[in-house]
Amino acid sequence: MERRELINKSKSLIAILIAILFAGVSYSVASSPLNITHYEYAQIIIDGKEYNQDIAIWPDGKISPGPEDMHDLSIDDFNELFNSGLKKLVVGTGDEGKIEMDFGRKLEKKIKDRGIELIMMDTHDLVKYLNERPERDFLALVHLNC
Repeated sequence: MERRELINKSKSLIAILIAILFAGVSYSVASSPLNITHYEYAQIIIDGKEYNQDIAIWPDGKISPGPEDMHDLSIDDFNELFNSGLKKLVVGTGDEGKIEMDFGRKLEKKIKDRGIELIMMDTHDLVKYLNERPERDFLALVHLNC
């Protein structure tokens, strides 16, 4: 076997081995859009499951309960976010956007001081935002009321 032919076969073998090694590796950022089919006051349906309380949507698509009272948030409500290493927080401020008024400049400053970008929009706009993004590198807090 010629040296050039041997090198080409080796490169092909290495490429195959790399493909095998990384097959099935999961990443922490979701690569498919959420399927939010319905949102109205106090109700959202994501991937066929109905939620009636505030939720948190993580980059990997995991959905967990949101803060107990999004009208009275404290910096302690964000410990999981701070420990996750995420650098972006998107907040759905409710049907009429009232959470933005309650969020408080002091809390907003503390989040930004931690190097986390904060984006706030009413929940209708957040639903569109989430449905349009196949890759999410942020935590979304979704307020379903007011």
